[in-house]
Amino acid sequence: ITKFDRACRLLEKKDYAEVFDIMKDAGEKYDPFMQRAKGAYLENLFRKGEFEFLSIKINELIKTKDGWHHWINKYIVAKQIHLLYSAIPIDEDYIYGKSLLKILIYFLQNDHRRLLECLRVWPDHFYNFPRFCLEFDKVFYRCQEA
Repeated sequence: ITKFDRACRLLEKKDYAEVFDIMKDAGEKYDPFMQRAKGAYLENLFRKGEFEFLSIKINELIKTKDGWHHWINKYIVAKQIHLLYSAIPIDEDYIYGKSLLKILIYFLQNDHRRLLECLRVWPDHFYNFPRFCLEFDKVFYRCQEA
């Protein structure tokens, strides 16, 4: 039985730590398998509601812009983005646009302290600032009408 066969069986059993240990030096040939294993591990943590632990582990396991978009959206839908937003790598290699805008809009509607924190830290060219201003106006006018 090969290391890969063993890792496949362990993945079926959701023994992610063993899979990662066995395959840590497997090489590029197994990258697609490892991406699938990492995704399964993260999805498993999410299903279990382990959002805080997942937000710590996610930086080690997600290395693509698409991966970050996926998880940002999942956390927003689950109303757990407050646990993830500070882990998001904010640099030129990961310009998130719509995903960062979604976080800002979520915080605009639900958490002003975190909204201000994001606005201070995130460069406005990383998200659609004019669109955010429109959303801000909508919320502001709703508040005035109430």
